[in-house]
Amino acid sequence: MTGRASSLQELWTKEVGFQFHILKVGSVFKNSSKICFADNEGKVRIWNGTTPETVLETKGSSICALLLADVTNFGSIDLITGDSEGSITIFSNNEILSKKKFFSQEVSALGLYIDAAENPYIVAGDRGGTICCFQPNENPWKIRLTDEALRVDRGQREGVEVFSIRVLDTLIMNDASGIQSHYLLACDGRFLHLFFWSFSATLFQNSRKDQYIM
Repeated sequence: MTGRASSLQELWTKEVGFQFHILKVGSVFKNSSKICFADNEGKVRIWNGTTPETVLETKGSSICALLLADVTNFGSIDLITGDSEGSITIFSNNEILSKKKFFSQEVSALGLYIDAAENPYIVAGDRGGTICCFQPNENPWKIRLTDEALRVDRGQREGVEVFSIRVLDTLIMNDASGIQSHYLLACDGRFLHLFFWSFSATLFQNSRKDQYIM
């Protein structure tokens, strides 16, 4: 191995005493950095370093996606979960603010979008290729990648195979005139989908699908 020499030193090891499959580290609620464990029983355990601190119950099924972000504008970081039954739960200040079933399949990705007016939106995707976007306590809009891909291809193909949403992200880029435009990137494991975002129509105005090559 060439390049700068480096060393890695283990500081501590601790058996947590439960099974978990999602781990997030970051500020949550009004606290500084915490370790958040999500399990297959619908629970999120929040630790302060090596010390157990809080257990949050979603009262749902296995948690498949976890997001730490301020989506309520209450002045603290909220905790959002997506479960295997398609439900999304929002915790604010250690309490459930809302819980709603958005999908018929497992929630596979959660992301955050901030519009030009600095309003936060939760973006979510499921294993069936559906994406939705919403603010807490508001009705969402949805789009299915299969339908959108067929529209873009103008019916040239009889069918388009779409895998589950793996990753969601948003970005802002300047166009040729220097005007900021908002985009959504969605990866389904095979294709990278790029959408132009327009909230004036509450839907994507255009979309482009490029093959995603590793």
